[in-house]
Amino acid sequence: MNKRNKSNQGSISVGGNVSGKGIAIGHNAHAESNEGLSISEIETQNLSQLIETLIAQLEKIPPGNANDVEAIKTMATSLESATKTNISKPILEIQAEGLKKAAEVLRDVAPAVFTVATQIVANIMRL
Repeated sequence: MNKRNKSNQGSISVGGNVSGKGIAIGHNAHAESNEGLSISEIETQNLSQLIETLIAQLEKIPPGNANDVEAIKTMATSLESATKTNISKPILEIQAEGLKKAAEVLRDVAPAVFTVATQIVANIMRL
């Protein structure tokens, strides 16, 4: 009688080919995958163009809304920088939603700002 591994607790048997990210095989094996979102050059250019359009629209807003304008500009440039790094999609989506919420404040004053911010969010969500 074979006394090795009488119990199968904690074991998983897999037959056939095994592939994917973060796969580890063997005794005490460990795998970790910290890959972020990889954005194509075209997607990055599209987002950059939308952000440029947003900033151009913000330049037209009266000085009385300077704090809101500055907040939106900061969020937009931060979002643009984030798309050029290896950032995770959930973090990118949170930043995009923050931009949209900030733009909602100016919706009545500058509807174009809100429209462009919404387009930026839509592009981010499609990544």
